[in-house]
This record gives sequence, C-alpha cells and structure tokens, in this order.
Amino acid sequence: MVNNVETLYNVHLAEQGAPVTRKFLSVCGAVKEPKSFWAPVGTPFRDLLPLAGGATVDDFGVFVSGIMMGTLTFDLDDVLTKTTGGLIVLPRDHYLITRRTRPRVEMNRIGKSACDQCSYCTSLPAIPARYEVQPHK
Repeated sequence: MVNNVETLYNVHLAEQGAPVTRKFLSVCGAVKEPKSFWAPVGTPFRDLLPLAGGATVDDFGVFVSGIMMGTLTFDLDDVLTKTTGGLIVLPRDHYLITRRTRPRVEMNRIGKSACDQCSYCTSLPAIPARYEVQPHK
C-alpha cells in the first residue's frame, strides 16, 4: 500500500472524527507565483488561481491532477475536490492542450498509424485507454 503524507494526515483526522474539509494542492504552470497551499474543498478554480498570482496568459486551460492521468478543463467554475492533486495552467495554444483537445477521429487515425500490435492497450487494465483500441481486429 502506498500513501502520501496528506492521506496519512487525513486518516489521523478521521480517527479523531474530523471530516476532510481542506485540501493541500499546488497551482503551477502559467501563473505569476506557482505555489502550494491548503484550500477548502469546494473552492472554485477561479478563486484558487489568484492565490498563485493569477494566470500569466488570457486564454488558458487547466489540467486538474496532472497532465497524463488528470483531466483538462476550461471551466473556472469547476471546484476543488478531496481528490484534486493540483492545477496546471497552460496557454490554450500549448502543445499539451492542443493534443488533448484533438477530435476523436484524428486520435484514432494517429493511433492506427502508430500501432505496432503490442496489445498493451487492451491487456493491461492499469492503463486507461482514452478511446477503445483493439489491435487484434
């Protein structure tokens, strides 16, 4: 079992009957002052960005809880949850955002052209596929 310090701290609070009402998170990327801090669960992203000095670009997206396994949002009314790991602010034209927002048809075409029939995408349940791939077909 792997636990981070915040999880262990929350277990300690739970033993004392205290609910999780705050979350420790990092706000980084295209912000003036990247930092980590405690914030109340339920706080809208629009209220968290100013705590890191605000965005340094006008048009941006926010990766929630990481670039690889997290989600991408453009809605600053989304809120901090107890599972949010952090916010990564990137310009809307950044490669990682344009890649994540490609249409499904384009992603399927790229996947088909790059597939070497290894079948890892279907045989390893720990790898969540963003779209269904069946190289054996």
